[in-house]
Amino acid sequence: MKLSAREEIDAPAHHVFAAITDFPRIARLAEARGVPLRRIDALAEPGVGMAWAAEAAIRGQRREILSDVTYYSHGERIAITSRTGGIEGLTEVEVTLLGAERTRLRVTVELRPTSLSGRILIQPLRLAKGSLQERLRIRVAGFARSLESPGAGG
Repeated sequence: MKLSAREEIDAPAHHVFAAITDFPRIARLAEARGVPLRRIDALAEPGVGMAWAAEAAIRGQRREILSDVTYYSHGERIAITSRTGGIEGLTEVEVTLLGAERTRLRVTVELRPTSLSGRILIQPLRLAKGSLQERLRIRVAGFARSLESPGAGG
């Protein structure tokens, strides 16, 4: 199952990329939503190999989610692979320069079952794909607007 969203942002590409790779801020936002993140790598600089463990409720059951950066091209694109309970997810975020103060942000999330239990977990998500797609679009649009406002930080 694949979901995607695209937004054009009135902000420089370097500013947008800095916001999407502000991992301490992202961890604080996740924790505010009840998903504590724990860094499990020892890298000093952002890049391939960064990894996190999280625990979240999925279909009423607490599950551990392991995520790691599998692609990192500074200022352009980042890919994060996540695994939990028979499901593997790939999240790609791409920043494209459209002009000095204009940037396109594209977010793609792909979920694939890797086992029978994963197929069972993902089936209801496939049925709700339309609403999930809309929720992703709204989140990406909100993030984009937050970068355009004065004093924005994401």
